Amino acid sequence: MNDDLLKFLLIGGPATLVLVMGLLARLGIWRSIYVFEGNPVATPQALVFVLIPGGIMLLSLFFILILPVAPETRGDLILYIFGPLLIAIYILAVWQPWWLKPKWLRWLEAEHGHIIHILRDEARQAGWKWEREVRTQEQLEAWVAEVRRRHNLS
Repeated sequence: MNDDLLKFLLIGGPATLVLVMGLLARLGIWRSIYVFEGNPVATPQALVFVLIPGGIMLLSLFFILILPVAPETRGDLILYIFGPLLIAIYILAVWQPWWLKPKWLRWLEAEHGHIIHILRDEARQAGWKWEREVRTQEQLEAWVAEVRRRHNLS
């Protein structure tokens, strides 16, 4: 098997997948990731903030490995690219800035933040069906109204 193909299969392909997943989540196309249940160490909400820089970091590694670069330069490139990206990943995972959240989630937290735990539970119970039902802002608003009605919340 060709070395570059192996590098793509082991690094480039997964890196592209991670980057695409991050973009889909950030653009609000993949909404389910925001309601997945996590654990105290790794929440899906924190994961969303590391997908894009993590994908960039892995793609950088892939290109550094396939481009004709001197071995001593390759190590420096990895250090100079990975260091800042690892710091950015850590900061974003902990900080989770509101301006990086998709518009639909910012709206939900601003307008219904006091019941966000109920909304997340409802979305988790509905599973993938929920994501199909809240594609537009109007659908999201209707879903919130239905959850409020079912739970007798005004």
